[in-house]
Amino acid sequence: MRPALFLSCALLAAGCLPKSPAGGPVAVTAADAPPITPVSPAYFATGSSKLASQGDYDRVNQAAAQLKSNPRLYVVLTGYTDADGRPDSNLALSQSRSEYVADLLKKAGCDDRRIYAKGMGEVASTGENVSRDRRVEFVFFSAGSGQLPTADDILASAGISSASATSAASVASSAASGKADKGGKADKGGGATVTQQGQAIMEKVGIPELDSFFGKGQALLDKLRGNEANIAKAKASLVTVLGVAEGADIAEALAELKASAAGAITIKMEGIKPKLAVKPGATPKISQAITAMNQMVEAMSKALADLTTLPKEAMALVNEAKTLPSQLPTMAKAAGLKPTQIPKLAKTVKSNIGLLADIPKETKSLIDEITSTFKLIQSTFAG
Repeated sequence: MRPALFLSCALLAAGCLPKSPAGGPVAVTAADAPPITPVSPAYFATGSSKLASQGDYDRVNQAAAQLKSNPRLYVVLTGYTDADGRPDSNLALSQSRSEYVADLLKKAGCDDRRIYAKGMGEVASTGENVSRDRRVEFVFFSAGSGQLPTADDILASAGISSASATSAASVASSAASGKADKGGKADKGGGATVTQQGQAIMEKVGIPELDSFFGKGQALLDKLRGNEANIAKAKASLVTVLGVAEGADIAEALAELKASAAGAITIKMEGIKPKLAVKPGATPKISQAITAMNQMVEAMSKALADLTTLPKEAMALVNEAKTLPSQLPTMAKAAGLKPTQIPKLAKTVKSNIGLLADIPKETKSLIDEITSTFKLIQSTFAG
């Protein structure tokens, strides 16, 4: 089990983060910051984005209490799954888990600007107890003076690599195109597996005009990520009801559900949207599965409605942002920033523009997967 780690942004910026005898970072805080108490990971049931026990909710409350008592404290929530199932599904579920804990912290009154949610997929297995792999870890850091690093910078400095999560996202894209998955099988489920792709946060630049501009982009990104997370949660609930492993082939699971229902499931199409129902006398498990499937369909239908204009809005911002790099020196000077800070600011601006440019293709990928899932449900239950 990995312990919670604490980082001081002041020490990070100065390049003097202490090292343990093994070479990894040790816990540090700013000299004038309140002490930080480690919080153990919060655990999840298999295939679920809800916490496993009351004790796990208690640990979230412990984290919330510290965040509210220390305005200079930040947390990165790293979500994980076990190694069962497909990497693309596991990546989506891990992001859903980290965002679920982030939502709990926000509802507890924590400042959402100091909370990062990062799905890591099926990496960082404890190798001891599989149930301990399904977790969210609390990586705290206390911000000193200087510019706040990105979530990935913080994780890298803490010895937590997000490279495997990025690799899983690439596998997800390949799977959506019908290519081989990690196990060497073709994706039989069509678009049934909705993936979570890319970075979730546009970094602050420190120049009001630019932060306001990228705030518009963040709103678009939040809408996309929010719909992805809602779909992942609904799909995880369906997987739990069906009793299959994380990342299981939904096409096979639905075929087995139809066979076991023995004609008790009916389907009606509302445009491209499937609506399932059960006949009187159906078993509780069949009824629960259909309820969960309809909830997943509703989450997907909401995404289709929410995302219709998203690509056009994102491209409008991308076109508007083309002149930002050339304006950066003038903006930085007006904001009282030093010339030595401009290269890092330029890197942040470039990264944020890249996130904007990715929104249209990610939205198209999500819509294609939703459409394929609707077709899968229709072909399974209408035949």
